[in-house]
Amino acid sequence: MVCWSCAPRTLSQQLLNAESKANRAEKALDEAEAAYQKFEPGDAEDALEEAKRAIDDADFTYYPEHAAISARYDAVFAKLPQQREAARVHQFEVKAAEHWAEADAALLKLNSVLETVGKELPVEAEVEVAREAALKLKGVLEDGEHLESEVPKYHTYAQKHRLMLAKQLPRVLLDVARLKFLSRVPEKDAAGRENLKRAKKATDLADKKDAHQDAAKAFNQCNERGLALIEDFNPLRTAYLVFPTGRSTAQAYLANCARAAQASEQQVAVLEKAIEKMKMKKPAAKKKKVSFR
Repeated sequence: MVCWSCAPRTLSQQLLNAESKANRAEKALDEAEAAYQKFEPGDAEDALEEAKRAIDDADFTYYPEHAAISARYDAVFAKLPQQREAARVHQFEVKAAEHWAEADAALLKLNSVLETVGKELPVEAEVEVAREAALKLKGVLEDGEHLESEVPKYHTYAQKHRLMLAKQLPRVLLDVARLKFLSRVPEKDAAGRENLKRAKKATDLADKKDAHQDAAKAFNQCNERGLALIEDFNPLRTAYLVFPTGRSTAQAYLANCARAAQASEQQVAVLEKAIEKMKMKKPAAKKKKVSFR
């Protein structure tokens, strides 16, 4: 039995094999460099292993340019550790770019909404959109903090957006506080004023007193609700708002409620004395009438 594969090969066969191995090595090296460009070091490593197998073939040195191919292999292989690190950083850069785009979209939305919100009378729907955009931007920047040490450009970008958010967020929060104030406080002021009208129309002292009591209660609620909201967000204290009664700061508006409550309480005290005085006069009048008989 003859082993054809073990038979000595001719020089021509060795040269053909050398050319084949050289072509395979160069193709594998091309693939490795292409993988580097795509930040895929794993694929590059596979291609380098294939190139090494071709270069290690016994016939490879018969190829005229074998030394150049071997040198190229060494150069491409030497880049592998650097390319692994580049690929790792690239992953962070891709993620950073996603955060970048998200943050830009949130900031654009925030700024566009803030341009349309009125300074004295914010629109609820717009303020809610601005609040959501501000929180979105804040969340995106927080989620991307771990990228900043790996991607210096993203760190610079994030710092810039944090400063912008620091300027915008207080305004959004103030507009949210304004809306809460306008939705919860003026209704009690209006109720107090309605009760004052009721007191003015009443002819009976007891009815007048009840109306003033109701007015005092409403004005006190107006003041208490407003002070609670200011305690939650102090910048609201000096913020200007537009009320049905006119433009005023929240603090000044509440001071008017407090004065109105005090005035109604004083009226209640006056009316209580008048009612008591009338009660005391009635028995005396009856007694006098009986004595005339």
